[in-house]
This record gives sequence, C-alpha cells and structure tokens, in this order.
Amino acid sequence: MTLAVCLVAAPIFAGNTLYYGDITVQFVPWRTFARQHLLAGHLPLWLDGLFAGMPFVGNCQSAVFYPFHWLTLPLAPATTIAVGYLLHLWLGVAGGYLLGRRLGHRRAAAVLLGLVYGLSGYVVSKQQFPSLAYTIAWLPWLLYAGARLWREPGARSMLVLAGITGLQWLTGHAQMSFLQLCLLAAWLLFQRGSGSAARRWGLAWAGVLLGTALGAVQIAPTLELLSLSQRTSFSFHDVARFYLPPWQLLMTLSPQLYGAPHAWLPYLGFGPYWEGLWYVGLPTLPLAAAATARHGGRWFWLLVGALGLILALGPGTPVYGWLYQVVPPVRLFRDPARFTLYTVVALSLLAAAGLDGDARVARAWALGLLVVLAAMLLTVSLASAGTIKGWLLGVIEIQPLKRLDQVDAVARAWQGWMTLVLLQAVAWCGATVLVLRWPAQRRRPALVVLIGLDLVFHAAPVNPTAPAAGFARDVRPAEVRNLTGPIAFAESGESSYTVFHNYARVPKPDIEGSRRTLMPDVTIGTSTRQITGYDPLAPAAAYRWMGAQMARHWPARPAALAAVGVVGEWTGRRLLPYPNVAPEVRLAGTHEAVANGWTTSQRRWLTIAAGAAAEVDVLQTRLPGWRATGAAFGPSPEPVTTRLRVPPADAARQVRLTYAPTSFAVGCFASLLAMALFAAAATASWGCRDNGPVPGRPPVV
Repeated sequence: MTLAVCLVAAPIFAGNTLYYGDITVQFVPWRTFARQHLLAGHLPLWLDGLFAGMPFVGNCQSAVFYPFHWLTLPLAPATTIAVGYLLHLWLGVAGGYLLGRRLGHRRAAAVLLGLVYGLSGYVVSKQQFPSLAYTIAWLPWLLYAGARLWREPGARSMLVLAGITGLQWLTGHAQMSFLQLCLLAAWLLFQRGSGSAARRWGLAWAGVLLGTALGAVQIAPTLELLSLSQRTSFSFHDVARFYLPPWQLLMTLSPQLYGAPHAWLPYLGFGPYWEGLWYVGLPTLPLAAAATARHGGRWFWLLVGALGLILALGPGTPVYGWLYQVVPPVRLFRDPARFTLYTVVALSLLAAAGLDGDARVARAWALGLLVVLAAMLLTVSLASAGTIKGWLLGVIEIQPLKRLDQVDAVARAWQGWMTLVLLQAVAWCGATVLVLRWPAQRRRPALVVLIGLDLVFHAAPVNPTAPAAGFARDVRPAEVRNLTGPIAFAESGESSYTVFHNYARVPKPDIEGSRRTLMPDVTIGTSTRQITGYDPLAPAAAYRWMGAQMARHWPARPAALAAVGVVGEWTGRRLLPYPNVAPEVRLAGTHEAVANGWTTSQRRWLTIAAGAAAEVDVLQTRLPGWRATGAAFGPSPEPVTTRLRVPPADAARQVRLTYAPTSFAVGCFASLLAMALFAAAATASWGCRDNGPVPGRPPVV
C-alpha cells in the first residue's frame, strides 16, 4: 500500500510540489501568512490582506490549529503542501485497511478497501484542494472508530472516536466534516454491536461531542464569521454551482476521458477537474456488484452509493432541491458533485466484501459488463467524427472547447480516445473474468494487484506538479513590491486570470508566471493590502460594497475607491494608478491622524494629534471583535471602514485597537477544557483490560 502511494506521488520525491488552481491562489499564500505569524510567536487572528481586513482563524480553511501544520512549521509552505499530499494519501489508504480488518475482512480484502478508497480519483484529485483532501483522509479512520466502539464499547473506544472527530474538525473543511459525521451516524443505525444499544449510543454521542469540543477553537470563530459572510445569502444557483452532469458519468471509464488540465486535451468537462472525478477502477465494479447480490445486508451501502450519485447530479434531479429546502446546513454548502464521496466509500466497502465472497456471481456480472462494453465500443467506433462534434458542442457547455479553432480535429481525437478507453475497459474486464476463475487462494491477491495497478495507472497523472522552488522568489512586479502601505485593488484581467483560473488547461508548470498575474490572495504575507480577495467566507457587507464599486462607470470609480484609500486597480499584469491619489493610506477625520505603527495583524496604534474631539475613519471591515483603548466605535458611511470617536484631550494621544473576538476566547476555553477531560479519561482508562475478540467473528489484528 505504501509502495502504491509512493508511485502515485513520485514527483514529490524529486523536489516537486502541487501548484495547480487553489494551491497557488489560496493555500500557499495562507500557509505563508500563518507561518510568518506563528514563527513570530503570535496567533494570526486577523488578516489585513483581504477585503480591507477579515478574521483569519475564523476561516476554517486556514486550518491554523491542525497539528500537521504545527509539525511542518520549519518547512517552506510549498514543501508543506507536498508533504501533506504524500502523508494524507497514505492516511486514506491505511485507514481503509484498518477499517477492513476491523470489519472482519481477510487481509487481501482489507488491502483492496484501502487502495480503492485512498487512490480513487475522488481522493487523489481533491489534493488540489488541501483542506478538503485532509478532511476526507480521516473518513475511514472515523468509520473505524465507530466500528470499534460498536463492537467493543468502552472508554478507550470512545476516546479514539473523540480524537479522530477532533482531528477531522481541525483539518479545515467544515462541509466535509459534517457530511462524514452524518454518514457515520446513518451507518451505526444499521450496525449490530455488543452490549446494550443505549450504552453504545451514549458513548458514541460522548465521543462526537468531546471531539467537537476539541475542535471548538476552530469551530466557534468559524460559526461567527459564517453568520456574517456572503454564504448566508446563497441562492440555489450559488449552492449548486458545480454538479455532475449525466453525460460526465462516462468518466467512470477513464479519468481523462474529457481531457485533463495537463493531458492530451484541455479539460472539457463541467466545472473544475477535481469536482467531478470519482474513478474507483473498472475491475472494482464487478466485485461490488457481487457483494450486493450475495449479501442482502449490503443494501445499506448500495443505497448510500446510489444516494451519492443522485445528490451529485444537483439540479439534474429534484432530490437536491428538496434537500436544499428542508435541511438548513445544505444552504451553506456548495458543489453537489462532492457527494460522490458517499459513492466512493460504498463501492470500496462493497468491493472488499465481494472479494471475500463467492466468485460465481462476480463472474456472471463481469461477463455481462464485458458484453455491454463491447456494444459501446462498436457504437462509438462506427460513429462519425461529425456526430461526435455535434454532441460535444451541444452537450458539453464549456467555453474552452467552443473557443478552439479546430473543433473537427478535437472531435476526431476524442473519437479515437474513446475507442482506446473502451478497449482498455474490455481488457480490464476480461482480465477480471479470467482471474475470477482461479482458486480463491490465488484469486484474491491477484485481483488486489490488478485493481491496484489500474488505480495507480490512472491516479499518477491526475495532479500536475512543478518544482517547489517556483514559490521561493518574490515574483511580483516592481510597483507592487514598492507598495508599503496602500491598498491594492486586485482585479485580474482576462488575459492573465481566466486562462489559469477556469481550471481548463495548464499550458506548462509555470508557477512564477501564474503568481505574476497577481490573482487575489498572492499578496497575503506581504505589506500590500487589498480590498478584493478570494475567500469562501468573505464578509457580506464588504463583498457587496466591492461589487457595487466595480459596477460603477470607469470615470466615477477612482473617486469612490480613493475615498477609502484605494490607490489603483489591476488590469492584466499592470497596476493602473488612479489620478490625484497620494501613494499612502490617509485616515480621514475632522482632525489630522496618522498611522504610528502596524505591528501584528491584530494590534494597531493610531496617534491622534489634536487636543479636541475627533472622528477618524479607519480602513477596516466592520466586524465584531475589535476593542479600542481611548476611543469608541461609531457608525461609518462605508462597510469597509470603522469610525473611531475620540474624546477631547489636552495633548496628543495614542489610540490602541486590539482584535480579540469573543468567539475565539470561548472556543479556546472549550478546547482546553475538552483536552483536560480527554487527558483525564485516557489516564483513567490506562491499564484497563480490553473486552477481547467479539464472539462469532474472526479476531482483529
């Protein structure tokens, strides 16, 4: 299993790192900012570099308190991303193996479960979105903890569940954490366990609540920011942004069927490449079908897999719309395609059960699948390139394809690729049929090797990599490097932003070129501050204000933005300065005020040079948590400014602004209390005897 992970992530050992999409736009800048502050000895509670300032810890995707990020503080942020890719791929595979053994599967079947889940297209492709990838790496561990608690109810099992629950809350993706806990609860409802049901459920609730309390230091500020963010006003269209179109289900045959960001053809699918990819290996499907046919009790995972696909279709079925209306948390989540996680988990568990079962049903299913694939192969081979061209242009509503000049050549290439994919599918299914005819003692390891090779072959090229040294230099243009105080309005033009940010193609692994385009968060960690940004929890007031200013006619735009200190805006790779705007931040007020110092991200000093009362507007998004010493907050005309009311004084005074949100204090107290309870319970249970093997089931290693 470790060898398979190393083969998939082989470029990491050559000094490369992931860079594509959100990694360059968001995660490397965020890790840079967090690392700078943590190494300086203070928590990065506030971030000046986005939307005139917003909470940093409050955005769960910053994952400031995830232990992995503390352990890798000595490493450069880009190297941390590379190590995280390798480690969390391995965690997903190893967790699947442990889950299989806990459920009583043979060793070969447990290895298969780990490989199918940990190296599936879903898990591997999500590494381009580290917070999500790190969360789903803990899902098999979460199910393992639930299975252990159900069969060996006790304090130790409860603490294991609490620890894993706390870790997956700290990884940085609240949506996936919520979905994983929902899956665990539904699964346990249909599980048979040892002891009384009341005791099992009591321990389970205690474990989940204790784990949630361990993660409260992240959860509490996230909930506060979420209540003030743009997500509270999402429409159904916003929530169902990236879904899985029915025609894209053909990617079950091959992850690169519609191209890939770095493959033979620019990605022609709907949405980002990693959202719709959930390949689990073609030989896996007959085994999963065999488990469903042989064991009536497997119907739960069959329903879970079907539900995942139905919800992933998003607006293609009424089910997701009904869920959006009935379940309030769904209104805060985005991208229905992520529900294919349920399908991947279900197929992994069913395949492991099928490998342990009778081969006759699997053989019949594989023969049927072979006939279906042969028919599809014949149909596609006979179809003309013109027919495929019309289908591509009529069904695949993706702009990069429609901008290509040689659409006929693309159609012919796609016809040839589809034929090769179907031939490969026939070959895999034929090999599966042959292996299933072998004796059981040879069949099981052979199928594991066969499926493992298929998964490695398709997973290895999914994530484009480039040398990590591309993140080492400051590649910003000179006019940005020279800005030490003003606010830069980062508006990337189509020439520099669209080609990269639509995730349709990566012409070459050019990290420095991508960073020079100054996409929204690249300036984080420097002295440059900006009113725009890229953040899923952007403050609603600042986000709407920014949109209103950008909608203004050009002659009226500079004056409105200059009133709050914006010196210019980005068009393509150039800073277009506004006329008659001084190159420093001016604080407006009835009396002169100058910024005396900006030390950490959450403490500011203002020197008021007047003896009389004054009102000073500070460029700062109006969010709770700020405290003023020697002044009081009052209403300001713009949502991106905070007005300070300074009482009269005999001489100049310093006003100290401190960001100390109550939500963070409450979350920190809850987490510390939970850690104390966890330590006490672990100490009390140390040395206690285990319950031993479960009667009627094979011993668990």
